[in-house]
Amino acid sequence: MLGRSLGVLICFYLLAITGLPAYASSVIALGVLDWRDEAKAASSWEPTLAALKQQFPDKQIELHQLSLEGIADALAQQKLDYVITNPGHYIQLSQTFQLAPLATLNNPFFELAQQAVGSVLLVPVENQTIHTWQDLQGLKLGAVTFDAFGGFQLIWDELAQEGLDPKKDFAQWQLTGFPMEQLFDQLARGEVDGIIVRSCLAEVLAAEGRINLADYRVIGERQHSGYPCLTSSQLYPDWPFLSTGKPTAAEASQVLQALLKPREGKPAQWSAPLSYQPVYNLFERLRLGPFEAFPHNPLLNAVYRYRYLLMLGSGLLVLLFAHHIRVGYLVRKRSQALEEVMQTNQEKQQELAHLSRFTLMGELASGLAHELNQPLTAIVNYAQGSQRLLQAVTTQDFPQKANLLAAAQKITAQGERAAEIIRNLRAFMRKGSSSQEQLDPKKLLQEVRLFMEASLKQQQVELKLYLPEELPHIKANRVEFLQIVINLLSNALDAMQFKLGGKIAIHLSLNLAAKVLVFDVIDEGEGLTPEASQHIFEPFFTTRTHGMGLGLSLSRSLAAAQGARLELLPHSTGGVCARLEWPIVS
Repeated sequence: MLGRSLGVLICFYLLAITGLPAYASSVIALGVLDWRDEAKAASSWEPTLAALKQQFPDKQIELHQLSLEGIADALAQQKLDYVITNPGHYIQLSQTFQLAPLATLNNPFFELAQQAVGSVLLVPVENQTIHTWQDLQGLKLGAVTFDAFGGFQLIWDELAQEGLDPKKDFAQWQLTGFPMEQLFDQLARGEVDGIIVRSCLAEVLAAEGRINLADYRVIGERQHSGYPCLTSSQLYPDWPFLSTGKPTAAEASQVLQALLKPREGKPAQWSAPLSYQPVYNLFERLRLGPFEAFPHNPLLNAVYRYRYLLMLGSGLLVLLFAHHIRVGYLVRKRSQALEEVMQTNQEKQQELAHLSRFTLMGELASGLAHELNQPLTAIVNYAQGSQRLLQAVTTQDFPQKANLLAAAQKITAQGERAAEIIRNLRAFMRKGSSSQEQLDPKKLLQEVRLFMEASLKQQQVELKLYLPEELPHIKANRVEFLQIVINLLSNALDAMQFKLGGKIAIHLSLNLAAKVLVFDVIDEGEGLTPEASQHIFEPFFTTRTHGMGLGLSLSRSLAAAQGARLELLPHSTGGVCARLEWPIVS
């Protein structure tokens, strides 16, 4: 049962795939431009229809005679398999539809192998005022339509080459539409001064006895070797036989064989397709079809014609200009870099000279401290001796004893204080050892106050210490620690140099989680700009006019070497908080 059903399905499928193409292609629809009266046009295509019928005996060949607009509409609705039309119409249709020329028509009016389309402008022979193109100005001319290739566009090209504009230099145009032969009737009735028709039409009508060629004069006549018809224009390839893309490749190949095959001892009505490039060139000159949007101005036309050369030249000029700009930019950049290097070297030389002077002053200060130590010791000794002498004298014998004794005590205290300052200065100026010891932060800060007291009084700045009652010792190199904190206080004083009567605060706090003692040195200066904040710890960067830019960089390096951390933070007072986090003794 299953095998029988499967066999039925296979048979049905084979019938479907073999029968469907035959059914779908049982009709060949051929659209032809109806440019003459219907009876004459149909008879002219009989050889083509017969050839197709012989090639496809099982198919129905339908001939549709259509206007220019009718062919476009039929193609849009996909009603046509093949199209026969004039070359100009083919170029226009190819903008919208995929058309492929299979063959080119041999001239249907004569039994000659002519493959050419031309146009002719005729005027009555009795009108002796019209002989040249220029004589046509201001006259009334007749044509089929402005879209007709042989019926208007070819003469338009000739007029344009003579410097005439067909739509401006003539009084009026009488457009009749197809069929074309009715133009001869209008000319005979005097309704127009001249007519434009396709070349060879006059000869065909004369052969049919409908007109007498002797009654007409050709304007702008041209002679073409081997061409038997009157013409006023250049010659172009004849009508193409076009495939619309609907037929299969196999069918199109069979159609081509039928068109090129001679019948009954007569040459075929069609030959191998010619190049339609001359038609494209014509449309480019007239700005028609695909060239309609191109400029009509002669200068712009020349620009378009030589656009590739102009683009190449412009590209080279742009490259040369860009290269010139680049070279100039590199020269300026390197010049600026050289100037910056020279300026930097000069600044570094000045800083080195300053550093040399600073080192020299340090040595002089150390020597001065050493030399002052002996006089201070002598002053203290004399003061102490004076005290002992005064104590041995009674008040009755010497009433000024108490006052002199108090003065001697003060001299001793100040002398000892000066000696302590000198000792601290000498210790500070000595090359410090890298050894660390446990130090009391309160005593260290008192030493710092002693060092900075004169500078603080000079600027009338108060130093406030906020210390907890109990503080752990820190492990540090004494001299280096003092150098760091004194440097921070000096920077704070510099930030407040234009603010007399201010205050600098040092807050100490304990951070047990991080096992550090936090020293916050807070000034009331103007603070730091964002740019300065990014470079403040870089060597030789300074915000002071006479600064060296080494203090903070050196302080951070000294702190880091002992496991401490130094940073600058903005403070709510508007100034800066220098935060020093120093490890405590665990």
